[in-house]
Amino acid sequence: MIKVDRNKSYDEVDTAKDVLKREKEKLRRSYNQPEVLEALKLIFNRKCYICENKKITSYNIEHLRPHKDQNMDLKFDWDNLFLVCGHCNNIKSYRYENILDCTEVDVDELIAFRKEGNFAWDEHIEIKSIVNSTEVDETVDLLKKVYNGTTAMKKMEAVNIKKELRNEIVKFMNVINEYWDAEGEDKEDAKYLILRELKPSSAFAAFKRWIIRDNREILSEFLEEDSIKIKL
Repeated sequence: MIKVDRNKSYDEVDTAKDVLKREKEKLRRSYNQPEVLEALKLIFNRKCYICENKKITSYNIEHLRPHKDQNMDLKFDWDNLFLVCGHCNNIKSYRYENILDCTEVDVDELIAFRKEGNFAWDEHIEIKSIVNSTEVDETVDLLKKVYNGTTAMKKMEAVNIKKELRNEIVKFMNVINEYWDAEGEDKEDAKYLILRELKPSSAFAAFKRWIIRDNREILSEFLEEDSIKIKL
């Protein structure tokens, strides 16, 4: 989970807001409209806001704060609608009411994201809170269930997410190795590739940022980049 800029200006967002406003006034109303989904894809960089997987097979529109079919303001509020995959949406559902809002806070500065182990049989996902708060604790609990699964079916889905995460981490580590070995223009090219992988639009960006943090003595220059705002 990484901070997302919700204030980006897109014509699609204005259209989505208009559609939501009209739908809210209807007798048979629904926020699940194609215009809303397309706008959310743009804002959330076509990846699930919870697990950060970009290879989504099932896009869902999710409410950060559950409405429980009682609060129509929450149900049709553009700022309460988030792009999520079916796996994460099913796990979160209405059970989590106070998770961190990734459009408001830098989640990866409050929670550590690590993939431990180099092989499929010994790897595990470590999600650890850095500060004590109800919102952080609830978010950590959700993320642990997302990456590890809760039922037999969800554990199978979590394995697929971890496979994508593993592939992304391997590619990222290769780029870091290229940067370390390179000189001159080649080093600058490798640096650009690293910075691109640390942006919010990158898949599993929170995990990649924590690789930088965990190697801060060697990769300290990336902690100081204003464009990614990584802090200790």
